Amino acid sequence: MMMVMMMTKMMTKMMMMMMKVMMKVMVMMMVMMKMMMMVVMMKVMMMVMMMMMVMMMMMMMKVMMIVMMMMVMMMKVMMIVMMMMMMVMMMKVMMIVMMMMMVMMMVMMVMMMTKMMTKMMMMKVMMKVMMMVMVMMKMMMVMMMKVMMMMMTMVMMMMMMKVMMIVMMMMVMMMVMMMMMMMMVMMMMMMMMKLMMMVMMMVMMKMMTKMMMMMKVLFQIQQCSRPTLHVDSFLYDEDQVDSLCENGTLSRTFCLNCGSQRTAALDFVSHSFSISELRFLFQNILPDLSGRTLVDVGSRLGAVLYGGYVYSSASRLLGLEISEEFVQLQNEMLQKYRLTDRVQVVHADVCTQEVLLQNADVLIMNNVFEYFMEPSEQMRAWRFIIQTFRKSGSLLVSVPSLQESLGALQEALLPGWVEELPVDYNVYLGRDSDPDSLRQIHLYRVM
Repeated sequence: MMMVMMMTKMMTKMMMMMMKVMMKVMVMMMVMMKMMMMVVMMKVMMMVMMMMMVMMMMMMMKVMMIVMMMMVMMMKVMMIVMMMMMMVMMMKVMMIVMMMMMVMMMVMMVMMMTKMMTKMMMMKVMMKVMMMVMVMMKMMMVMMMKVMMMMMTMVMMMMMMKVMMIVMMMMVMMMVMMMMMMMMVMMMMMMMMKLMMMVMMMVMMKMMTKMMMMMKVLFQIQQCSRPTLHVDSFLYDEDQVDSLCENGTLSRTFCLNCGSQRTAALDFVSHSFSISELRFLFQNILPDLSGRTLVDVGSRLGAVLYGGYVYSSASRLLGLEISEEFVQLQNEMLQKYRLTDRVQVVHADVCTQEVLLQNADVLIMNNVFEYFMEPSEQMRAWRFIIQTFRKSGSLLVSVPSLQESLGALQEALLPGWVEELPVDYNVYLGRDSDPDSLRQIHLYRVM
């Protein structure tokens, strides 16, 4: 009966945890939906801006066409007026010429008649004729001056029309330039909006990746038979964990019956070696690594790489890490403490690094798959490593043992791949070392 109650309460607690996870997932989905709505709104704004730009261009083109048509009409009207004025002037000139010809004919007739008159009479007539001729010449001069003035006025008007045409062309050019500038501004705005959309999509992809990783980790944690607390041994040794438990930051127990004082001990698990474990690994388990290449699968914070740099003489220390954030953190530490002469971090999935595994002399695997992958993905990774890591005499360090890791996946260890080497765990490393943790480290040699 007690077992049934305990199982019921455990199931209730697991359901509560699942509900919390679902709530977190729903919150992240709401955020993603908001971001998608923002992307859609930005696309709509871009379409509206493009339509407005097209409409503005069409309106401006229409206005320009109307202005040009009005200018052409005005020029035509002015040309017609000028032609009419020239025709009137020509008619006036022709009338004046005709009048002069008539006067000349009359003069000739008078001269012929005067032959029959006396000389005095002829002289008077001649004087009168000459006076008439003088008057006529004066009138012609006045008319010629008027014609010249009109011609000059027409030339000036033509010049003004040319100037107006040049000004209009300049205005059209300015309008075209303004339109081009507006188009460039609109294009720049569109480019900025596209960049913003790309950034938002990248943020959404990162959020989705983090959400998937969090769901995977939570799923793996919930697969444990009892609640487990993940504490990094490289960052927190046992004394620090004890101190955190004493001040209430961490707890070593969990409630079996919510609301009561019945508690049970929590399991603590680390995905990194502690400092004492690193010293034990490089000084007691592994041989001299001079001229050899060591690969740490799932290097996380880089504990194995830093320990190998300090405690071993390995020529190359390579970390394989799939998390971009951990890769950036490790590279910052390598640059800060100048460890790049022997240490390198590769941002990749282990299943894509066939050549690297084939050439590795030492392979380190510390809780690398158990809490971060689904069983099918773990099987795929293990099969790739078993098929690729085949260099005879190479060493494999595994936490926990290969039998335990593969047994949890109901997969048998491939016969003839590796042989387990004996490890002396009876080594005193100081009061900070944990013998139980040391016994989790297993050494194998590729056959």
